[in-house]
Amino acid sequence: MKKFKILSLVLAVMLSVTLLPVSALALTEPDITAPSAIVVDMNSGEVYYEKGAGRKIQPASTTKLVTALLVVEAVERGEIALTDTVTAYNDCDYNLDEDSTNAEPQIQPGETMTVEDLLYCAMLVSANEACNILAEYVSGTIADFVEDMNARAESLGCVNTHFANANGLENENHYSTAADFALFAREAMAHSIFQRICGTHEHTVPATNMAEERRLVNTNSLIDPDSEYYSEYAYGIKTGFFTNAGYCLASAASKDDIDIICVVMGSAERGDNFADTLLLYQFVFDNYEYRQVLSSTETILTIPVDMGTAETVGVRAEDVISVILPSDYDITRIGYKYVLYHEAAGETLTAPVNAGEVLGEVTVVELDENRDTIRTLGTSQLVAASSIEMSRGEYLRTQARSLLQTTAVRRIVTILIILLALYLLLVVYYHIRRVRHMHSVRAAKRKRAQRMTRENAQWLSIPGEEEEEKEFLPTASSHTASREAGAPRESTSPRRRSTTVDDDFFDSFFKD
Repeated sequence: MKKFKILSLVLAVMLSVTLLPVSALALTEPDITAPSAIVVDMNSGEVYYEKGAGRKIQPASTTKLVTALLVVEAVERGEIALTDTVTAYNDCDYNLDEDSTNAEPQIQPGETMTVEDLLYCAMLVSANEACNILAEYVSGTIADFVEDMNARAESLGCVNTHFANANGLENENHYSTAADFALFAREAMAHSIFQRICGTHEHTVPATNMAEERRLVNTNSLIDPDSEYYSEYAYGIKTGFFTNAGYCLASAASKDDIDIICVVMGSAERGDNFADTLLLYQFVFDNYEYRQVLSSTETILTIPVDMGTAETVGVRAEDVISVILPSDYDITRIGYKYVLYHEAAGETLTAPVNAGEVLGEVTVVELDENRDTIRTLGTSQLVAASSIEMSRGEYLRTQARSLLQTTAVRRIVTILIILLALYLLLVVYYHIRRVRHMHSVRAAKRKRAQRMTRENAQWLSIPGEEEEEKEFLPTASSHTASREAGAPRESTSPRRRSTTVDDDFFDSFFKD
């Protein structure tokens, strides 16, 4: 029974281990024998692995990849051509000793060969005399070529490198690092001519004026199908060896769109440089993968739009950004920084907006635990996901608002408001005066009517009082006497009386 319990416990532990993410188990770095090594991404230069990568060491014949780089760049500039026939100089065996590696047979002074075949001799079988011939042909002298090599190293940022010759033979002033050689290799593999030559397993040099044809076999066992170190993913670059430098190798490999440069220097035993390189290939290819960190189809922002048929427009990235990350990478460490061009200019986005129109840019960054930026993973422009037409009504309203905000228009509107206010005050004043005037007129009419009533009452005949009426009524003779005396003649009928308004009316009017 106890045995079953133990067995159950063992099975449970094994099951729990198998359920762990593969990347979590595989991220343990490989144990290589070389004292100095580095693996970087071919395109970005991102470091996947390093061990003593800054340690200065003599690079041996891996130096020839720098020599070949300068020759290829001279070809691409048009200064020389691959088909140029070069005659070996008298000093083509400069600094060579009996143990140095040369073409078989060794190229002799006076022998002619094309630039391309000399490159094959240098890169495939590590022919030291071929490097001297190429150096002198490109720069005039070997010394000048070495100066060019050091200048090129400086331009690439190789701060721990100094060359003393073009072929890598031992010299205390000839040194570099794995990190610097990764920079050289990345630059060299960007040139198709170099990539084609260093990735060739076998090449035949036609017979020359002094030798039969030469069959060259690449010393890089990674690209030899019959080698125990063969890798289907490898496709270059260059080996190197001498006793004090150890076994060195700069190589390139690609799998699942992951392109890497691997540099191993100072391996003690023959073949260790290849074995260590294979371990590093496996480590990277098993534990890293391309992850999409930015999509070009998803709407990532919504921006307000002025004067449009829609109030907002969606924004998406123009490009897809994928980066190589560990398989167990925490994707929440990815952050985004946006820049909208209209906001940066202090403006608003105004219709019309066309689909695909560039509106800004986005930067994908990696963040640390405090959400601070560690590095930039890529950038892309931001474009409108759809088209937004201009709304005429909204346009007119916006133009009107904009017009009203100008200083001149504001002044004119202010003046008009003041004039309108004055006009209203005058209208009110006129209305008040008119009302008062009408009141005065009505009052005057009432007074006049009352007076006329009193006057007319004096002429009316009242029944039973004829005698008083007769005494009251003037006689014809009295009228005549009145006229003769100059007195004004009064009308005997109220209808003939003057309708002139009396003085009280005018007094009341002007008083008001």
